[in-house]
Amino acid sequence: MSRKIWSIILAIILLGILGAGYVFLKSGFATQASPYKAVPPDAALIIESTGFNKIISRIREDNMIWDQLKSMEAVKKADRKLAFIDSLLLSDNEFYKLFGDRNFLCSVHQTGKNDLELLILLNTAPNTTFSGLNKVISEIPGPGNNIRIRNYQKTRIVELSDKSKKLKYVYSLYKGVFLFSSSPILVESAIRQLDLDNNILLENGFLDVKKTAGKNTAANLYVSFEDFHRFLSVFMSNEMNKWLRSINSFANWAELDFHAGEDKIMLNGFSYSNNISNNYLDIFAGQSPQKIEVDRLLPDNTVNYIAFGISDFEEFFKKRKNYLASGNKFQGYKLEIDKLRDLLGIDIIDMFSSLIGNEAVLAHTGIKNIDESENRFALLKINSASQARLAILKLLENYSKSSSIPLENMIYEANIDEEKHFQVYKLPSSNIPELLFGGFFNNSDFTYMSFVEDYMIFGNSIRSISNFIHYQLLQQTLINDFDYREFLETLSSRSNILFYAYAPRSTELLQRILNEEYVKGLAEHEEILKKVQAIGFQISVENMMYYNNLTLKYQAEYKEKAETQWESMLDATLLSKPVFVTNHNTGAKEIFIQDEKNNIYLINSAGRILWRMNIPEKIISDIYQIDFYRNNKLQILFNTSNYIYLIDRNGNNVENYPVKLRSEAGNGIMIFDYEKNKDYRFCLTGIDKKVYLFTKEGKIVNGWSLPETESIVRSPVRHFRSGTKDYIVFSDDYKFYILNRRGNIRVEVKETIKKPAKQNILFVKHKGESKFVTTQSDGTVCFIDLEGNIEKRTFQEFSPDHYFDYKDINGDGKFEFIFLDGRELKVFNSNGKKRFSYEFKSEISNKPVFYTFSAKDIKIGVVSVTDGLIYLINNDGNLYNNFPLSGQTLFSIGKFRSSSSKYSLIVGGEDNFLYNYSVN
Repeated sequence: MSRKIWSIILAIILLGILGAGYVFLKSGFATQASPYKAVPPDAALIIESTGFNKIISRIREDNMIWDQLKSMEAVKKADRKLAFIDSLLLSDNEFYKLFGDRNFLCSVHQTGKNDLELLILLNTAPNTTFSGLNKVISEIPGPGNNIRIRNYQKTRIVELSDKSKKLKYVYSLYKGVFLFSSSPILVESAIRQLDLDNNILLENGFLDVKKTAGKNTAANLYVSFEDFHRFLSVFMSNEMNKWLRSINSFANWAELDFHAGEDKIMLNGFSYSNNISNNYLDIFAGQSPQKIEVDRLLPDNTVNYIAFGISDFEEFFKKRKNYLASGNKFQGYKLEIDKLRDLLGIDIIDMFSSLIGNEAVLAHTGIKNIDESENRFALLKINSASQARLAILKLLENYSKSSSIPLENMIYEANIDEEKHFQVYKLPSSNIPELLFGGFFNNSDFTYMSFVEDYMIFGNSIRSISNFIHYQLLQQTLINDFDYREFLETLSSRSNILFYAYAPRSTELLQRILNEEYVKGLAEHEEILKKVQAIGFQISVENMMYYNNLTLKYQAEYKEKAETQWESMLDATLLSKPVFVTNHNTGAKEIFIQDEKNNIYLINSAGRILWRMNIPEKIISDIYQIDFYRNNKLQILFNTSNYIYLIDRNGNNVENYPVKLRSEAGNGIMIFDYEKNKDYRFCLTGIDKKVYLFTKEGKIVNGWSLPETESIVRSPVRHFRSGTKDYIVFSDDYKFYILNRRGNIRVEVKETIKKPAKQNILFVKHKGESKFVTTQSDGTVCFIDLEGNIEKRTFQEFSPDHYFDYKDINGDGKFEFIFLDGRELKVFNSNGKKRFSYEFKSEISNKPVFYTFSAKDIKIGVVSVTDGLIYLINNDGNLYNNFPLSGQTLFSIGKFRSSSSKYSLIVGGEDNFLYNYSVN
């Protein structure tokens, strides 16, 4: 055979080998289609994750939110399925090779009016065949599974059903993409999509946000705003769905990185808007993110608020007009603006453009005793309060001329209390905030407005605005709430849109926006909602895109906050027991207190601080009121370690006060008024072991013997009168002293009594005789008669730190022996039999206080500083209604006005607040 022929044969063989090799290589390394190309175009959400095993472990392990959600049956079923998949990944090597560490997509679709379905898409291992896939899946344990395979276009679809032939799952493998769902329609749609040239990767904005997706995150969430409103409509009420139909023009796409912590879920990433479609977000294009400060005004019971941070309002209004024009809403808007211009002679947009600062806010609050509609407010930050007032007055004057309504009929004087007043204006239109900022502010009546600090506030009644301003005056605001401040740390400090919601207070709101099915589900699992502390969402303009940050924070235990009448913020934590004092001008009661920074305050019945003053030391005495000038005007008397203070109602020192003590005081001052003629005497002891008696001018009383004690006296000196004789009584560590008016011994006590240092001395009628009563350090009760004889009674042994009192607490004419020691309160009757006991969670470090509601109704008040709880115990040993309450200090109970039907309980609370609870 010629060389030429061999050359041809060899060439043919070589070409054959090359061709076969090409075919082999092509089949072995065939390019797999991207799962994104299989996503049907109506996907509302797409979730991409880095592997089943990783996402399952992050969802199920160490996540308090998931643990709580498992109490819901639907989530419990989902958790069982996740656990099953997790076990397969760990135990079945073939299953893990196919699916374990593969990136997968999960798209969400609306398949019916109220139905949502999931489609899972992922690339399998290279060279995975349809038969190989079926073999692995068929070996998965699942009793009663029936398998049906049918042809569809260029591939096959497998349908899994149970014994009743009810379809469970559908899957297929096409172009290297595994497609899985419980909906055959979705799987078929995905197969068709893989054969089309158009896919989600080509949609306007999708690749822009995909480029920003985080790599080291549990999952990436993509939101299609064109379809997202349909997804939400499944959950929402008809009323909300009408509003949601406009959400398709919010933006194009958004990508959010998913992070799950033990007590929070965070989603953050970018939204894309092409600035051509006139999406809602385009209104904010070019605006710089702003620091939102309205939380320093909003009440601490705010349910939710949405705030807009705008650096250029003129540009904002211009772009908003363009947005309205694109949606055929501009004519209606222009008609409203022109109508007001004709009525007022003022262009509302021009007027407010020059007044507004950088914030516009819609807030829904939880202020008590007003209607739901009254709990909605609009707030606009202003550049100048004086210019804004002039502009509003000009607007009202113009309206007064055109309508013939007198100007004074549109200006009201509102009162917080007798001394605090402000003006409220009635506007000619109730929808000015809506005209300025759009649909978020609709369906609200904002007829009235006023000014609070550097904000305009709009509401639907004078009462609602007055209540709002009252909270602000008390500084009972969001920014002063510890939980809110802690949550705020999860958000950025600046934004263009900020939404905040406190979930436990959002039940009524959710009932209004959710459909009946989900309202019912919410009612069945309301405890879960209450453990969601808060939800925050913000959007900030950043480099021609919009940065989104969403946080959901969970609290392991929801603690229902007791309703207070008001809460007034102090400069520091309350130090002393609040004391009711009398306003001599009105007869009403006010509150005197001291905080840990040694500030003293006078606070009125509305909780407003009338004055505060700093003194250098802690008050160590009770608080007294005296009529120094005998003119029926009262002053406040107390002492610190080195001074006696006498302060008038306006917070001014009286005459030569404060008086410097000769020696540091060992105890609190006591007031004597022997003849009830306001010729007061003040008595205290010094650490120099001398007993001092002062005139009301602060001078040592002439003729006082200046007696000395054996050791320092720590409990207050007491004064009692029996018949015509006065008894000045006190004790040091071992000796009991009973003196007359000149400081000389009146009664010699027959034996030594080792009394607890802070135990008071009582004076009672016992067995028909006047006697002094106290206890020894072991709890032995000592009755001392006027001759110095001692009678003792022992009930049980108590610690040296016990507290004791001797009172008739049920009005039967017989006194009870009352002991508080450690964690236990014990009450014995006159026969020595225990009437009742009450055990607290922690040791009690303060003496009990007694409150007389009637002769037969005396209650015992106790504070547990460790637990932050206050207790009010009935005279039968049971807790009074709704107690314990939150509180950190001893408390006072009284009426601010004698005509009041309810008592007020005043106590120091958390976060530097003073609480006023209502007690029936």
